[in-house]
Amino acid sequence: MVPAKLPPAPPAPASTQAPARGFLQLEPARVAHLNRLLAVIGELEREDREQRRYGAAARSPEACLCTPVDYAGVDLSHVPQRILDVDYGCGDPTRYAREGETVLDLGSGSGKHCFMIARKVGADGSVVGVDKTPQMLALARGAVGEVTSALGYRQPNVEFRRGHIENLRWDLDRLAELVRGRSPASYQELDEIESELAKQPLVASNSIDLVVSNCVLNLVDDSSKAQLFQELHRVLKRGGRAVISDIVASEDVPTEMKHDEFLWTGCMAGALRRDRFLDAFVAAGFYGIEELSSYLWRHEQGIIFNSVTVAAYKGKEGPCWETYRSALYRGPFASVHDDDGHEYPRGTAVPVCEKTARLLSTPPYAGHFVVSEALASEEERIAFDCNPAGASARRIPDALRKQWERSGGLNSASSSCTPGGGCC
Repeated sequence: MVPAKLPPAPPAPASTQAPARGFLQLEPARVAHLNRLLAVIGELEREDREQRRYGAAARSPEACLCTPVDYAGVDLSHVPQRILDVDYGCGDPTRYAREGETVLDLGSGSGKHCFMIARKVGADGSVVGVDKTPQMLALARGAVGEVTSALGYRQPNVEFRRGHIENLRWDLDRLAELVRGRSPASYQELDEIESELAKQPLVASNSIDLVVSNCVLNLVDDSSKAQLFQELHRVLKRGGRAVISDIVASEDVPTEMKHDEFLWTGCMAGALRRDRFLDAFVAAGFYGIEELSSYLWRHEQGIIFNSVTVAAYKGKEGPCWETYRSALYRGPFASVHDDDGHEYPRGTAVPVCEKTARLLSTPPYAGHFVVSEALASEEERIAFDCNPAGASARRIPDALRKQWERSGGLNSASSSCTPGGGCC
């Protein structure tokens, strides 16, 4: 299929003239968006560089395509051997799935990690794998029935969908049905197709408890990486998390390496510099970003490539409300700063909004802070100034001061002198 070359978008009509009947006025950003859809339609039946290599690797396993992963102690008896033979990754984010969760695996490949997670989440949980390579999808989909039977489930808790991980709105199987092998001839037709796709997105917003990925994010074109991290954030529920295993570089990968197809599809040339990889989560709205594991993979042209597994959480978006809470950092450092510039000196009760108090009381911060109880209802909708100067200038109303002083600004469980409570 060769995408049609569309005529330029019609110019906006003069203010003194009424638009012609059927006139479709499009903003430049909308035109660019539809042009991208047109390009994706053209790619439906054409392999890109990743599909060429990984499609071949689905048919004939390629040793050392990614880094070896040790799954010692993990029960894989329910996964067919033909699936185990096609395993390309650089970590094991599957271990972080919990029973009953809805999990999304980006770049699911042969389906091995989805099937591993299927056991962990149990019959009441569910797993969605997304991949763009038809050969990998065929391999994974063909094993769903066997895995379901081996696990003893009455119905499958795993499904595989075709799409680009940097755009989890467009279902490529659905798109293929809509275009039926022909290329749209106008922006209006493209707009109608995109509207149909929007009715059934590949992955809905706020629908996922855990997003995992294993050595795939680096394969996304650099121009789409920011959108990729935004999509991770979009699909997660508030309070959800991403656990991503990927390759990071010690320095920016030069352009000539990015043009090397073997190095790109081998998970090196598209790797982000380590700090840029972590910062990408922050830019997308995540908090609590931390490296769970890291090890050296290889050196290539003077650059050190490491395999890392990173966790990041969703839930700090939204307004800040005053409930007269404080957070005291326990240590061991003299002080710490969060991603929003707030400083927490060790041993000092710092005023925080209700949202921040809740975040500091949950993973990955839980245990590092003593957080006081709320002295007012969030429903009162008293705005809290979260910039450091505003927080330090905050005053507690006289009606609440005695309660505040009685607790010492900390919650009662943590302010007791002895483990059992009471006075020293």
